[in-house]
Amino acid sequence: MLTNLQEFPEIPGLFRGEIIGNRVGGFDPRGTFYDAFIQSEFREIAGKELLTQQMNFVINNLGAIRGFHAENWDKLVCAANGRMQVAYVDCRDHEHFGNVVTFSVDVPSVIFVPAGVANSYLALTDQLVYIYQATSEWNADAPYPLFNLYDPELQVPWDTTYPHILSDKDKTHPPLRGAFPEAWQAWRGGAKE
Repeated sequence: MLTNLQEFPEIPGLFRGEIIGNRVGGFDPRGTFYDAFIQSEFREIAGKELLTQQMNFVINNLGAIRGFHAENWDKLVCAANGRMQVAYVDCRDHEHFGNVVTFSVDVPSVIFVPAGVANSYLALTDQLVYIYQATSEWNADAPYPLFNLYDPELQVPWDTTYPHILSDKDKTHPPLRGAFPEAWQAWRGGAKE
């Protein structure tokens, strides 16, 4: 069950909630069981169903950081073990373009990331288990925008307690303005200047 639900006004449709127990108990000498996702609960919160097509989990080393990816699918994200810092950038073509939200996540929390919102995360503990469900299957040939984690225009306050470990691919991404030139121009020419 979700509690302390929060929608971020800077990025409409981005939700965060804490998981508290479940419908059948969950805490006993064997360990802990959580209901991380219940369709009826999600529908009530988000106003739509989450029809996932793929589920992945990633085991991350301390300091692993993943690049900003703005896929065209919805995601439900949670950390099954460990702690992470997450960052989201609204890349949808509307007045919230370029807005940034960042926060730390402990177990057990769930985050809903709408399509078109770029997401990135940093492992703040070793063996961080990052799980996500997506409403579309990943396809190596399907293009989606990628941009630089350290874009100075976005000013994401990444935790620097530990050295960051990133892929060679993530090191070469352009800044947000290079990934979304038209939206960037409208953003810089508008009220956010």
